[in-house]
Amino acid sequence: MFLKLIRYYICLGCLLLYAPEAFSQFADTACVGEIASGYRVISTSGSNYQWFVKGGSIVSGQGTNDIKINWGNIPGIYDLKVLETSAGACVGDTVSTKILLIQNPVVTIASEDSVCIGDPVILNASGASKYFWNEIEGSQTLIIFPKQDTVINLRGMIASCTSTSISKKIIAVPKPVASFVFNPTEWIISDVINFAFNGSNATRLMWYFDNDLVDDGYKTSLSKTLKDSGELTVTLWAIGAFGCTDSMQYTGRIYSGWTIFAPTAFTPNNDGINDVFGVEYYGYKKGEVTIFNRYGVPIFKSNNLNFGWDGYFEGNAQPSDIYTFELIVYDRLDRPRLFSGKFNLIR
Repeated sequence: MFLKLIRYYICLGCLLLYAPEAFSQFADTACVGEIASGYRVISTSGSNYQWFVKGGSIVSGQGTNDIKINWGNIPGIYDLKVLETSAGACVGDTVSTKILLIQNPVVTIASEDSVCIGDPVILNASGASKYFWNEIEGSQTLIIFPKQDTVINLRGMIASCTSTSISKKIIAVPKPVASFVFNPTEWIISDVINFAFNGSNATRLMWYFDNDLVDDGYKTSLSKTLKDSGELTVTLWAIGAFGCTDSMQYTGRIYSGWTIFAPTAFTPNNDGINDVFGVEYYGYKKGEVTIFNRYGVPIFKSNNLNFGWDGYFEGNAQPSDIYTFELIVYDRLDRPRLFSGKFNLIR
């Protein structure tokens, strides 16, 4: 630190002399408790320098142009003065400057102590004008998405004064998994549907049928008797530690009964429209079909309910006529049912 101010003076009983030079400048900034801050003026050979300081103590250099100061513990604005006396005992002006002594900042971090994995946590710092998160300078706010327990270090600065580093540990909490299965998977009026939780990390389960809360606790299974056709929406909310949540929703169609639909005609002319004969079904898991011509001769067989007959038999296109089908289907309890009917082949 240089203190620069050029002065001229007359020493009584001496010749007119140029005064010894002293130096000053605007206020310096030091930190409370700072040790051995250095200040000096440009030296003139043979001169003696008398220093005066408040708010701290001179460690070394009194009488020279270069001193070191240990500052005290009370922040404020303090005068630092120096008086130069030349080798000829000529005394110059007292030159002074102001020293701003500031308190080292004390920083704090405000944030949640825990966060659900995948969610953000916002850390807000205070107490300084500059902030260093894990020794990287940043803004007053830091946003992180912890995937595991994470320790964040913070250091702050005001001017050149640095705070003690502090730490904040964020606990990353696994989210629960909301998942359920149900049986049977196809829904018919009067069926009893059984729902079972098969997720994880939950301490509380909330079940909804449509918009109605039917259970709030930790019931891992429950049943629903289907009374009306249409749709039923089942929602499960799973709540875990620290309020972490997850949800699953399923909307199922409720049918009025087991159904088989067979068209009354098809047109195998390769136009991409109604080119094969097949059936639509619901509630049955397997089946067998046989198609007969008008003479009762079987011309097509399949044990797949998703069959499609293209109007050919042994490589020959069958003529336009009325044909008969017999369909044996099995429900989920393996009970057989027989359907039969007629349809037109139109070319």
